[in-house]
Order: sequence, then C-alpha cells, then structure tokens
Amino acid sequence: MNAFQRLRHTVATHNEDGELYLIAGTVTALAGWVVPVLSLVAVGCGYRLFSGDQHRLAGTAIGVLGGLALLRLFLMMAAVL
Repeated sequence: MNAFQRLRHTVATHNEDGELYLIAGTVTALAGWVVPVLSLVAVGCGYRLFSGDQHRLAGTAIGVLGGLALLRLFLMMAAVL
C-alpha cells in the first residue's frame, strides 16, 4: 500500500460518521468571516452533515454561518459596483 492509499484509507475511516465534515465545516465557517470564499466550503460541509443521519443540528448551524458569510461576500461585491 503506497502513501496515497494509506492517506485515503485514513480519511475514509475518520469520515464514517461525518467527523471530517464537522471539523472542516466549523473551521471554514469561522474562517469564512475573514476569507469569505471559504464560506462556500462551509455551506457544502453543512449540507453534507445535514443530509446525513448524525450531526443534523451542527450541519444546520455550519450551513447558516457559511451562508451568512457568503451573503456578506455578495453584499460587499455589490457595494463595490
């Protein structure tokens, strides 16, 4: 097994219950307020968490925070025009 396959296996085992989406979504939802483009990742992670059986409330919170940061990005872009 090469390094890429080991990494892929490790990621797959950690993501069985949505842990990686939870961690990545939380980090990008908070970082999305500083770097608004990251809010796209937060919305995606929130959606994946919400559509699963576990972490539905966390998925909603992450998706809303990411969506608000994304809305802020659009409003900033509209203000420049």
